[in-house]
Formats: sequence, C-alpha cells, structure tokens
Amino acid sequence: MKSAENNRRCLSRLLWLLFALLSTSAIARPGEMRMGANTESTFPVLQTKTGSYTNVTVTKKTKEWIFILHSGGVCNVKVSDLPEDALITLGYEKPPDSKTDRARASTSSSRAFAQLTHIKLNEELDQVKHFATGLRQNRKEAMAQAQAFLSANPMAICIGLGILAVVYIFV
Repeated sequence: MKSAENNRRCLSRLLWLLFALLSTSAIARPGEMRMGANTESTFPVLQTKTGSYTNVTVTKKTKEWIFILHSGGVCNVKVSDLPEDALITLGYEKPPDSKTDRARASTSSSRAFAQLTHIKLNEELDQVKHFATGLRQNRKEAMAQAQAFLSANPMAICIGLGILAVVYIFV
C-alpha cells in the first residue's frame, strides 16, 4: 500500500516537473531560456592596486567588494583597488574629486538618470506591447490549430483519455 502511494507521489512530482519545464520553454523566446539573469562580467586581465589577475569572472558585487574567479583561484577585491575602466564596466561610478564636482555630478547624473530611465521604460513598454500582441496572435493560432486537429482526429481524444486512465489505474 505504501509503495503505491510513494509511486503516485513520485509520478505526480515528475509530472509537475515536466509541466514546469514545458511551461517555461513555451513562455521564453528562443535563445532566452536561462535559469537566472546573467550578471557576470569577464575580463581577460584585471589589474588592481594589489595584483594582476587573468581570465577573471566577476560573480558577485557589493558596494565595497567584488568576488572574482580567476585562473589562480577565487578572491575578493576592494572596489577602491579597481581601475576606472573596470569600475565603469562593472557599473560603479567614479567618485567625484571635489564638492563642486559632486554637486555638478549629482545634478547632471540625476537628469541623465531620469532621461535614461524614461527612455528605458519606453523601450520596455514597447517590448511588452509587442510581446502581448504576439502572444495573442500565437494563442489564437494555436487554439485554432488544436481545434482543427481534434475535430479532424476524434480518435486522438480517445487515445489521450485512455492513456490518462491507464496511468491513473496503475498509480
């Protein structure tokens, strides 16, 4: 009795896993199926104040540190030890030198940030609209194809229901 219950649990978990896998592949656009966002940056050579590293992959960033994988192993590097080009590549801003530079930089950066945010939001909104339009069209086409297939092949419904019944009985 317990083995049948265990088998039913395993089969239901496998079916849920299969459903999750198929649903993510159906939702994702081709070439975009990945488990998480790729936030890693790579450098062939990273020169810092304390040393030089080759084949560097930055895996984690904080305000004060970055965690890197390199050809010699792994380590943490202070953000203040990084050169300016690496800071820009990693998304850190170069600290302003004086108070007037800070005031100018903060007002100009806030304006630039507002403009970039507005542009980025408009681009993302256009992408969402395009995706929704495509989804509606694809859904209608897929439903029409499925209805045409099922009306042309009523035996497919019987076979599908039969397979489900057999699986239900054995589980």
